[in-house]
Amino acid sequence: MLSACDGPYLDGLLEYVAQQDQARFMKYFANCQLELALITAVRTWVGKTTAVSVVTLTLSYSVGCVPASAALNVAITNFAARLFAIENQTVNLCNKGKGEDDGTRVRRKLIIRAHALKDEIRAHALKDEIRAFQTLLKRPSDGDDAAPNHKWRLDSQWHAYLSPAWYLLGILRSPAGHQIELDDNTALD
Repeated sequence: MLSACDGPYLDGLLEYVAQQDQARFMKYFANCQLELALITAVRTWVGKTTAVSVVTLTLSYSVGCVPASAALNVAITNFAARLFAIENQTVNLCNKGKGEDDGTRVRRKLIIRAHALKDEIRAHALKDEIRAFQTLLKRPSDGDDAAPNHKWRLDSQWHAYLSPAWYLLGILRSPAGHQIELDDNTALD
Protein backbone atom coordinates (compact mmCIF):
# COMPACT_ATOMS: atom_id res chain seq x y z
CA MET A 1 0.00 0.00 0.00
CA LEU A 2 2.82 2.40 0.78
CA SER A 3 4.80 1.76 -2.40
CA ALA A 4 2.93 4.36 -4.46
CA CYS A 5 2.86 6.96 -1.67
CA ASP A 6 6.27 8.10 -0.59
CA GLY A 7 8.40 11.17 -0.08
CA PRO A 8 7.13 14.45 1.33
CA TYR A 9 3.44 13.53 1.05
CA LEU A 10 3.83 10.37 3.14
CA ASP A 11 6.03 12.29 5.58
CA GLY A 12 3.27 14.91 5.87
CA LEU A 13 0.64 12.26 6.52
CA LEU A 14 2.83 10.62 9.16
CA GLU A 15 2.66 13.89 11.12
CA TYR A 16 -0.87 12.76 12.05
CA VAL A 17 0.31 9.41 13.42
CA ALA A 18 1.57 9.43 17.01
CA GLN A 19 5.38 9.42 17.14
CA GLN A 20 5.46 6.11 19.01
CA ASP A 21 3.18 4.49 16.39
CA GLN A 22 4.91 5.67 13.19
CA ALA A 23 7.31 2.72 12.79
CA ARG A 24 4.52 0.23 13.49
CA PHE A 25 2.23 2.07 11.05
CA MET A 26 4.87 1.94 8.29
CA LYS A 27 5.62 -1.75 8.88
CA TYR A 28 1.96 -2.79 9.00
CA PHE A 29 0.84 -0.88 5.91
CA ALA A 30 3.96 -1.75 3.91
CA ASN A 31 2.94 -5.41 4.23
CA CYS A 32 -0.83 -5.12 3.67
CA GLN A 33 -2.09 -7.58 1.09
CA LEU A 34 -4.76 -6.50 -1.41
CA GLU A 35 -4.86 -3.06 0.23
CA LEU A 36 -6.93 -4.49 3.10
CA ALA A 37 -6.22 -3.21 6.58
CA LEU A 38 -7.87 -3.32 9.97
CA ILE A 39 -7.82 -0.40 12.39
CA THR A 40 -9.21 -0.92 15.87
CA ALA A 41 -9.27 1.01 19.10
CA VAL A 42 -10.45 -0.05 22.51
CA ARG A 43 -10.98 3.43 23.91
CA THR A 44 -12.92 6.37 22.61
CA TRP A 45 -11.12 9.56 21.60
CA VAL A 46 -7.94 7.82 20.44
CA GLY A 47 -7.84 9.25 16.92
CA LYS A 48 -9.65 6.55 14.94
CA THR A 49 -11.04 9.02 12.39
CA THR A 50 -7.61 10.58 11.92
CA ALA A 51 -5.97 7.15 11.56
CA VAL A 52 -8.54 6.01 8.99
CA SER A 53 -8.14 9.33 7.15
CA VAL A 54 -4.36 8.92 6.92
CA VAL A 55 -4.77 5.35 5.65
CA THR A 56 -7.43 6.41 3.14
CA LEU A 57 -5.26 9.20 1.73
CA THR A 58 -2.28 6.82 1.55
CA LEU A 59 -4.41 4.17 -0.15
CA SER A 60 -5.66 6.67 -2.72
CA TYR A 61 -2.16 6.80 -4.17
CA SER A 62 -2.31 3.06 -4.89
CA VAL A 63 -5.87 2.63 -6.11
CA GLY A 64 -7.12 6.11 -7.04
CA CYS A 65 -10.68 6.85 -5.94
CA VAL A 66 -11.51 5.47 -2.49
CA PRO A 67 -15.23 5.38 -1.71
CA ALA A 68 -15.92 5.22 2.01
CA SER A 69 -18.97 4.96 4.22
CA ALA A 70 -20.02 4.76 7.85
CA ALA A 71 -23.00 3.68 9.89
CA LEU A 72 -24.32 7.20 10.55
CA ASN A 73 -24.65 10.36 8.46
CA VAL A 74 -22.78 12.37 11.08
CA ALA A 75 -19.91 9.85 11.02
CA ILE A 76 -19.67 10.13 7.23
CA THR A 77 -19.61 13.92 7.47
CA ASN A 78 -16.97 13.87 10.22
CA PHE A 79 -14.81 11.48 8.19
CA ALA A 80 -15.09 13.62 5.03
CA ALA A 81 -14.28 16.76 7.03
CA ARG A 82 -11.20 15.12 8.58
CA LEU A 83 -10.03 13.86 5.17
CA PHE A 84 -10.45 17.36 3.77
CA ALA A 85 -8.50 18.99 6.62
CA ILE A 86 -5.65 16.48 6.61
CA GLU A 87 -5.34 16.56 2.82
CA ASN A 88 -5.23 20.36 2.70
CA GLN A 89 -2.71 20.68 5.52
CA THR A 90 -0.49 17.93 4.08
CA VAL A 91 -0.49 19.43 0.57
CA ASN A 92 0.26 22.90 1.99
CA LEU A 93 3.16 21.44 3.99
CA CYS A 94 4.52 19.57 0.94
CA ASN A 95 4.40 22.65 -1.28
CA LYS A 96 5.70 25.19 1.23
CA GLY A 97 8.54 27.15 -0.32
CA LYS A 98 8.13 25.62 -3.80
CA GLY A 99 7.80 27.85 -6.83
CA GLU A 100 4.74 27.82 -9.06
CA ASP A 101 6.67 26.07 -11.83
CA ASP A 102 8.13 23.38 -9.56
CA GLY A 103 7.24 20.00 -11.06
CA THR A 104 7.31 18.34 -7.63
CA ARG A 105 4.27 20.25 -6.34
CA VAL A 106 1.63 17.96 -4.85
CA ARG A 107 -1.98 18.39 -6.03
CA ARG A 108 -4.97 18.04 -3.71
CA LYS A 109 -7.40 15.18 -4.03
CA LEU A 110 -11.08 15.93 -4.43
CA ILE A 111 -12.83 15.17 -1.15
CA ILE A 112 -16.59 15.03 -1.68
CA ARG A 113 -19.15 13.99 0.91
CA ALA A 114 -21.72 12.20 -1.23
CA HIS A 115 -25.31 11.78 -0.17
CA ALA A 116 -27.65 8.98 -1.17
CA LEU A 117 -29.81 9.87 -4.15
CA LYS A 118 -32.81 8.85 -2.11
CA ASP A 119 -32.58 8.08 1.55
CA GLU A 120 -35.42 6.80 3.74
CA ILE A 121 -34.74 9.32 6.51
CA ARG A 122 -33.53 12.32 4.52
CA ALA A 123 -35.81 11.64 1.52
CA HIS A 124 -34.45 14.00 -1.15
CA ALA A 125 -30.68 14.44 -0.80
CA LEU A 126 -30.10 15.05 -4.53
CA LYS A 127 -32.81 17.70 -4.52
CA ASP A 128 -31.14 19.27 -1.48
CA GLU A 129 -27.81 19.43 -3.36
CA ILE A 130 -29.48 21.09 -6.35
CA ARG A 131 -31.37 23.50 -4.11
CA ALA A 132 -28.17 24.38 -2.23
CA PHE A 133 -26.41 25.04 -5.55
CA GLN A 134 -29.25 27.33 -6.68
CA THR A 135 -29.32 29.13 -3.32
CA LEU A 136 -25.57 29.75 -3.42
CA LEU A 137 -25.88 31.21 -6.92
CA LYS A 138 -28.42 33.71 -5.55
CA ARG A 139 -26.91 34.25 -2.09
CA PRO A 140 -23.22 33.28 -1.94
CA SER A 141 -23.00 34.24 1.72
CA ASP A 142 -25.39 31.45 2.78
CA GLY A 143 -22.55 28.89 2.85
CA ASP A 144 -23.50 25.78 4.82
CA ASP A 145 -26.99 27.20 5.37
CA ALA A 146 -27.77 26.91 1.65
CA ALA A 147 -29.09 23.35 1.99
CA PRO A 148 -32.76 23.27 2.89
CA ASN A 149 -33.80 22.12 6.34
CA HIS A 150 -37.34 20.94 6.87
CA LYS A 151 -39.24 20.75 10.13
CA TRP A 152 -40.32 17.18 9.42
CA ARG A 153 -36.83 15.87 8.54
CA LEU A 154 -33.48 15.59 10.25
CA ASP A 155 -31.18 18.55 9.66
CA SER A 156 -29.14 18.26 6.51
CA GLN A 157 -25.55 17.07 6.89
CA TRP A 158 -24.69 19.14 3.81
CA HIS A 159 -21.59 21.31 4.03
CA ALA A 160 -20.59 23.62 1.20
CA TYR A 161 -16.89 22.75 1.24
CA LEU A 162 -17.60 19.00 0.98
CA SER A 163 -20.13 19.19 -1.85
CA PRO A 164 -19.91 18.87 -5.63
CA ALA A 165 -21.80 22.18 -5.81
CA TRP A 166 -18.90 24.00 -4.10
CA TYR A 167 -16.41 22.77 -6.69
CA LEU A 168 -18.78 23.45 -9.60
CA LEU A 169 -19.38 26.98 -8.35
CA GLY A 170 -15.61 27.41 -8.13
CA ILE A 171 -15.18 26.28 -11.73
CA LEU A 172 -17.84 28.84 -12.68
CA ARG A 173 -15.80 31.43 -10.70
CA SER A 174 -18.68 32.15 -8.33
CA PRO A 175 -17.68 33.72 -5.00
CA ALA A 176 -19.86 31.05 -3.34
CA GLY A 177 -17.62 28.24 -4.55
CA HIS A 178 -14.11 27.00 -4.00
CA GLN A 179 -11.58 29.50 -5.28
CA ILE A 180 -9.46 27.36 -7.62
CA GLU A 181 -5.77 27.34 -6.65
CA LEU A 182 -2.54 26.10 -8.19
CA ASP A 183 -2.44 23.02 -5.93
CA ASP A 184 -6.00 21.88 -6.58
CA ASN A 185 -6.83 18.64 -8.31
CA THR A 186 -6.23 18.67 -12.07
CA ALA A 187 -9.90 17.79 -12.60
CA LEU A 188 -10.69 21.40 -11.62
CA ASP A 189 -8.39 22.95 -14.26
